[in-house]
Amino acid sequence: MGRALPTPARPAPEGFHAERRSHAAIPLALVLLGAGLILGRYAVAIPFVLGLILFVVVLSFVGMRVNPFATGFYVSRKPSWAAIGVVFLSMLILFVGSYFLFVTAHAPVVPVPLP
Repeated sequence: MGRALPTPARPAPEGFHAERRSHAAIPLALVLLGAGLILGRYAVAIPFVLGLILFVVVLSFVGMRVNPFATGFYVSRKPSWAAIGVVFLSMLILFVGSYFLFVTAHAPVVPVPLP
């Protein structure tokens, strides 16, 4: 009646990697998408500028995923492909929305001051 010996930890199965990807950009991209669509009623330039910002973010995220040295240099966790996809789709929706607002002339290109 002695103490039970601790069992050795089992190694992780082959092909198993702890997923260290960040999904933090998804809610922020959706907030920017909503804000761009709402503020697009006042000026066409607002959703376009927000789309440009998301375009730079997508390029940065893809660079982090492709560059093997990006993990230690930029952030501790790389963005997930889902986050990159949501940011890209939000950017695309903002560009298309600003284009249709411009073509249909539902809003001025730049905000005009009220008299």
